[in-house]
Amino acid sequence: MRERESYLDALRCFAMFCVVLLHTQAPVLICTDYYGLPSWRACMLLDTGTRMGVPLFFMLSGYLMLSRPETAEFRTFYGRRLPKLLVPLLAWNGIYYLADGLLYGEARSLSGFLAGVLDQGCSYHMWFAYTLAGIYLLCPFLRRMAGQCTPRQQLLLIVLAAFPSGVCLYLHIHLFDPLLSGFLGYFLAGLWLGSRDLGRGRYVLYGLGAAAYLMGTLGNLLDASPAAISLPWNGGYLLHHYFTSGAVFVWVKTFFARHRARLAPLAGGLARLSGLMSGVYWAHILVLNVVSGLTGSGLTVFGYVAVRLAATAGISLAVAWAASRIPAVGRVLLA
Repeated sequence: MRERESYLDALRCFAMFCVVLLHTQAPVLICTDYYGLPSWRACMLLDTGTRMGVPLFFMLSGYLMLSRPETAEFRTFYGRRLPKLLVPLLAWNGIYYLADGLLYGEARSLSGFLAGVLDQGCSYHMWFAYTLAGIYLLCPFLRRMAGQCTPRQQLLLIVLAAFPSGVCLYLHIHLFDPLLSGFLGYFLAGLWLGSRDLGRGRYVLYGLGAAAYLMGTLGNLLDASPAAISLPWNGGYLLHHYFTSGAVFVWVKTFFARHRARLAPLAGGLARLSGLMSGVYWAHILVLNVVSGLTGSGLTVFGYVAVRLAATAGISLAVAWAASRIPAVGRVLLA
């Protein structure tokens, strides 16, 4: 069994923070009443950073899944890994379906629940788990392919995966959609970045990441108007997100490698916190829905975002921790 790498735990916690922040400040970003305010511009600047959360999750999963030789064994992988994702997915679908009925007074039925389960879930954030489950089905094949490829060939595979969605959407054209699209490129990029030392080449990636961050922020600002705020540069798998999330992945990995001895005392705490992030993911939208109903008016923009962020993150973490303390519950609710 290989040694646990603390930088992966740190990246998982950072990615989850980005996702929670993204969802807590979303109402500010798209509200034209706030257009042009300094606080709105600050949220726009933060928003580009929050978009790294989902790519980082896919990169982390890609590295962890595709760097393990046992992933190539179909029966072992499907028998052990898929249930760890699908059981919480089904359980949380049930929780959200029932909770929405209580919160919004909507009628509930078995047919309605099954319709939600078969259509990207009973809450909007569950698309990630469905997409990840789809990629997991390919993992044994991808592991065998990656294991036979040179680093350059692996990089070419990433380009092929990223091109239909990451590049073509800039040009408003559609090529090779039936072949490859979506988030698979991030999954493969995680293996490529996690398995090698880029040396001084990492500075090129840092520069590209900074330029991509600026491009995404300015693109959204220039497109926005008092009439509508559409955020066209926020597409989940556009190419500039590869550079921003890839730069953060490599920077955190390098930082932990350089300061391994100094950071060693934090390893245990990071590992425990990282282990709760799946629970935070599952619970945070339900918590946010409740918090949103309780957040009073009269707050400044920053106060509104801060209250929602602190309450949602804190309560979601408490829910995940409580579930983890009861093994039977943790096996059902935590991936």
